[in-house]
Amino acid sequence: MNSVPPLLKTIGWTRGITESRSQMLDLQRQLGTGRVSETHGGLGSGRSLALSMQAQISRLDTYNANIETMSLRLDVMALSLDQFTELTSIAKTDIRNGQYVFSDKSITLPQDLAKDRLDEGLSLLNAQVNGRYLFSGNTVETKPVESTDTILYGDGVRDGLDTLIAQRKLADAGSDGRGRVTLANGGTSLTIAEDGDHPFGFKLAGVSSSSANVTLTQPNGTAPQTATISLTGQPAVGEQVGFAFDLPDGSRHQIKLTASVDGSEPGTFAIGADETATIANIEAALGPALEVAAGTALSAASSITASRNFFSADLDNPPQRIDGPPYETATGTVAGTAEDTVVWYKGDSSSTNPRDTAVARIDENIVVGYGARANEEPFAWALAHMAAFAIESFDKNAPNDEARFEELRNRAGEGLSYTADVRTMESLRAEYVGLQSSFGAAAERHNITRQIAEEQLGNVTAVDDEEVAVKLLALQTQLQISYEATAMISRLNLAQFL
Repeated sequence: MNSVPPLLKTIGWTRGITESRSQMLDLQRQLGTGRVSETHGGLGSGRSLALSMQAQISRLDTYNANIETMSLRLDVMALSLDQFTELTSIAKTDIRNGQYVFSDKSITLPQDLAKDRLDEGLSLLNAQVNGRYLFSGNTVETKPVESTDTILYGDGVRDGLDTLIAQRKLADAGSDGRGRVTLANGGTSLTIAEDGDHPFGFKLAGVSSSSANVTLTQPNGTAPQTATISLTGQPAVGEQVGFAFDLPDGSRHQIKLTASVDGSEPGTFAIGADETATIANIEAALGPALEVAAGTALSAASSITASRNFFSADLDNPPQRIDGPPYETATGTVAGTAEDTVVWYKGDSSSTNPRDTAVARIDENIVVGYGARANEEPFAWALAHMAAFAIESFDKNAPNDEARFEELRNRAGEGLSYTADVRTMESLRAEYVGLQSSFGAAAERHNITRQIAEEQLGNVTAVDDEEVAVKLLALQTQLQISYEATAMISRLNLAQFL
């Protein structure tokens, strides 16, 4: 008996079974993967939307990766800023409340504390994440800040802050220790004059008197300045003459001398037999008063000024040093070199905005700068005042050293409060709070956008498991019937057919 293959081909049964098997395998794949197709070609008209949504998700993932990386760095930077702000506040309190009491290290207790704060502040500015220094500008592999001891005392080859302060003190005090001013007795007048046109020592701000018998000639503002007091009669007991001086750190100091019978008390002068004798007595009292002021107020101002200049320097702007020796008669400054002077900050020192030294794209049209430099004004200003106070030495047996300590303590404490024209740590911290807020808002926005994109992509590429299961069950039933029918037909012969 012969079978009837021509009949099977005629009714297309084999092709139908093959197509059904292919459909069943595809439905099984969809059920297993959850996707309509493994290629975009199988998505039909939805492939353009799928490609667009996948590209958007990829971009969002890139932005989120940037935000995650920056957020880690920003968190460490913000923590360093918070700690630096706190230690500055603590140092200010310690200095302002400090007493002239010596520790075991032969320095005063508040100085000992100030050096600890300085050391901690410098350590914070050397913070790094994954080998990347955060406060070095764009030179992220360069440790931005020298060690505390190197900054303060040098390294045996390069001079540190202590040497620069000592030289500045000599230049401000002058050869006679009177602050670079001279006295000229004119009989019934006394002229006080700056010793040259230079930035050192006392700068005359004015003269004053409470006596009607004193005539004053004020400085005219052109260096080197002079001022004169002239007697037209004798001052009365208790009347004063005063001399005001501007100091290198921007502060002002006043010397007041009071007329007395014998001039035996500090800050007084004797009323002489006539105006000429009285002028001589004023000169005799003013000279030592200048020496005391130069050794206390001016000395403290010298330390603060030298430290501010030192901490305003970088590799492109080296520290300015007194042009000497001799330093006592110096009239200018010269730039230190990398070979002879410590440069405390070794990172990027370009004139660009520090934030622009590290940038990242966090959105389609948003590029954020989050870089920082350790030599930014809020850091350098605080470090300068802590260092100037910490590095000074005092002798408990020296008669004027306690007064010098008080002058320096007041200036350092005032400096750590920041002046009106100096940027504060709080303003710098606010920038990074704003950056963190921007990153958080961008990340939240990206997450919402990503959810929408994934939903749209899912509508095109994802399958309905229940629908696929129903189709698969129906197809299995259809195939079962087809197999049974095929089996019956395959056993059909000509005799049975007829």
